[in-house]
Amino acid sequence: MTESQREQWAVALESGKYQQTFGVLKDTKGYCCLGIANELFGFGLRDDNWTGDPLPYEFLDRDSQFDLAIDNDNGKTFVEIAQKVRRIPVSQT
Repeated sequence: MTESQREQWAVALESGKYQQTFGVLKDTKGYCCLGIANELFGFGLRDDNWTGDPLPYEFLDRDSQFDLAIDNDNGKTFVEIAQKVRRIPVSQT
């Protein structure tokens, strides 16, 4: 993830544009925090209820994806999650 992508994702989480859902990337109620990144950067949801690792590991490692998904599903708000996203180290490539 680049610095620009990290900031775009955090801003989207804080924007109020997305409703939050739990347990899936996207459904009729809204998005998981990872589902928003998936949509923003065109990684391609396999279907609305896909629950696998949604983001390429080159973008965000598996442990970070798991931590953010747990935060989302345990009720942390998108604003709280955005703060955590901003602390994720960016790619050095």
